[in-house]
Amino acid sequence: MLYLDALVVLEALHAAGCVQVLVSKCEASGIEDIRRLVPSKIFVKASIISKKTLWTFLKLAIRYRRSKHYVIGDRVRGEILYGNVSGCKTVWIRQGKFSDQIPRWFLERPDVAIANLTDVLPLFFGPDSILQEESDTSNNPREASDYHGSHSASHSSSGTGS
Repeated sequence: MLYLDALVVLEALHAAGCVQVLVSKCEASGIEDIRRLVPSKIFVKASIISKKTLWTFLKLAIRYRRSKHYVIGDRVRGEILYGNVSGCKTVWIRQGKFSDQIPRWFLERPDVAIANLTDVLPLFFGPDSILQEESDTSNNPREASDYHGSHSASHSSSGTGS
């Protein structure tokens, strides 16, 4: 189910001109929640799928290659891995069921780890906005040990999302 925080973040990113694509693995009730709560203009594409795969993310990265890509997700072994392999910047939301799932290898390490969804907005609109960063620090991945302990928002020198 979508939370109010998600709608606030989606509306703000839409208002800023971000092209947003939803990739969701949810049941029929979740699809109805999305249709009911999220204005259709928010997403240029909504993919409700039975299983998220690397191929899903690669196709989206190719289709929307003209823009910067950011993948925002809560699973390091899912969205973050697929986002990194697809060449996107990644934001890991350390909240909920998978918040204690630690990256096992460098492709599961996000560019940014945040405590909750509302922490996304300062990443895009704050003084340290990841949208304004042009440098690529992918050759200097964060260590997996950086993800133990606190769930507070953290920001490395690279950005994330799609």
